[in-house]
Order: sequence, then C-alpha cells, then structure tokens
Amino acid sequence: MGGEEFAILLPETAAEDARIFAERLRGLILQKTAPLIPGAGPTSVSIGLSESGTAQSVSEFFKQADTALYEAKRGGRNQVCRHRTA
Repeated sequence: MGGEEFAILLPETAAEDARIFAERLRGLILQKTAPLIPGAGPTSVSIGLSESGTAQSVSEFFKQADTALYEAKRGGRNQVCRHRTA
C-alpha cells in the first residue's frame, strides 16, 4: 500500500475471524528477529482492520483500515485495532 504498509484481504471472512487471524499473525511476527541487524530485538506489527460492509467504496474501506492502523500505532504499537463505525 506504501512504505511499510501492505494489505491482506480476507473475502467471505467474519469480522471476528479476521481479528483472530490478525492476532495470530501479529504473534508470529513478534517471535521473529531481524537476523541481519546486530542486537535487534523482536519485530512487531500494528494492524488496522476494516469491514467491507461498513464502507461505501473501496477507497473508504482502505481509509477505514488506515485509520484503525494509526489508532494501533498511537496506542503503543504491536496491536490489532478494528475500525469502529459511528
């Protein structure tokens, strides 16, 4: 998606199942280190989730996920946040 951001689309997946997948992925990444960087600790990931049914367009869908991603980053990183509809 840009820089250090990428998207994983999970069609026909319930929101809770997507959250479980994201948490498992986050946990697996946390177990890894950067082997080429001396003294590097664990690698972490912040994940933003969005549901297609809450967006009016593809652009809005990705904007919702991006908003949730930045919420995860502001909240201390290394976590999964889901876009909340008003």
